[in-house]
Formats: sequence, C-alpha cells, structure tokens
Amino acid sequence: MERSDSGLPVRNRSSRLPQQEVKVKNPFITQVRNYIRAGYPALYLVTHEETRGLRDLQEVAKQTKLSIRIWSCTEGLADPDSGTTEDIRDPYALLQSLSSISDSLIVLRDLHLFPIETDPILNRGV
Repeated sequence: MERSDSGLPVRNRSSRLPQQEVKVKNPFITQVRNYIRAGYPALYLVTHEETRGLRDLQEVAKQTKLSIRIWSCTEGLADPDSGTTEDIRDPYALLQSLSSISDSLIVLRDLHLFPIETDPILNRGV
C-alpha cells in the first residue's frame, strides 16, 4: 500500500467504483401521475416555482403518454412538443377550443386571474 509523506495510507484512485446515476423519485410527479391514472378531470396546483411546476407537469405528461398544452392569457395556447402557439388569449375562446383537444394534459396558468366564481359561463366551462 502506498503511503503519503506523512506516513498515512493513500487510496488508489483507480480502484474506486464508478459513480452511478441515482434517480430520485419526485413525490409530486408520482402523486399527479396517480391522480391522472385515477381519472381526476382537474387538479389545482399552487406554486411559487412556475418553471419547476411546468417542468414536472411535462414529465407527468411524458410518463402518462399524454401531450401537454400550456395556456396563459399573455401567450395563448402553446404546444411545447411541436413548438406551436395558438393565439387564444381570451378564456372564453379557450374553453371553446378545449373541446377539440383530447388525450392531453392542459395547464391553465392564468385562469385564476379571471372571475370564475362570479362568471357563470367561466364557472360552468371549467
């Protein structure tokens, strides 16, 4: 065994095992995936980390073999898979267009900013 100048044993660096990638399960992704598989028609997500939430929802869509569509009142209805965006910024027009979309996870980023509780059309449409 090799020894350092101080007389302590030195590990042979080449004898170390290669580092393996450890996949950590994300409980949020698992929970949302389970809700989708159980047939929940809608989920309400509150987060201060929108980018992280969207990334996790894209992973859920991938795992459940669904496409994902993301709507915001400033950008419209985006399809990240194809890179296209429909210029649908009005929530009423959005609700009409959603009836033609199937097998998709639809993220409505800004819908909470509209008066869903007091607007019967939005309330019923959601």
